Amino acid sequence: MTTINFDYSKVKNKGMFVKLEEGNYDLKIIEETIASTGSGKKFLKIIFEIMDGTYIGGLCDSGFFIFESDEKSRNIAEQQLKRLGLACGILDRITDSAELIGKEVVGKAIMKKNGFVGFVSYSSIDYATRKECEAMPNYSPSINAHADLDDDLPF
Repeated sequence: MTTINFDYSKVKNKGMFVKLEEGNYDLKIIEETIASTGSGKKFLKIIFEIMDGTYIGGLCDSGFFIFESDEKSRNIAEQQLKRLGLACGILDRITDSAELIGKEVVGKAIMKKNGFVGFVSYSSIDYATRKECEAMPNYSPSINAHADLDDDLPF
């Protein structure tokens, strides 16, 4: 047996997928692709780089099941993708998922019914603006740009 003794906190997250906790995350969209589940369902996969905090440099992703034949599932995915697009400043419609690459958003992550933490809403609040707000004496993180659009989602 080999003894390995090193501090995980000194290892950079750069390029590694990280397991998130609930909270708000500054994110940059770095990749989009069509992926498949184990059962063969196709979905749009968006990969984010975390821009701040404990997980800086780490990666996380979100799946949008916009190709579903089930109308309810597809509608939920389309709502989520619309929220992401609006947060990215795409006000009309997304015509190509590559339009999202390089955009920065704040994602609100919560524990879902399936036991995984996932994003339920996105905000367009600018990173620099948020840092300026946090420096103000009366700043409260409960008063922010995150719209509560989650009420209609089934998780």
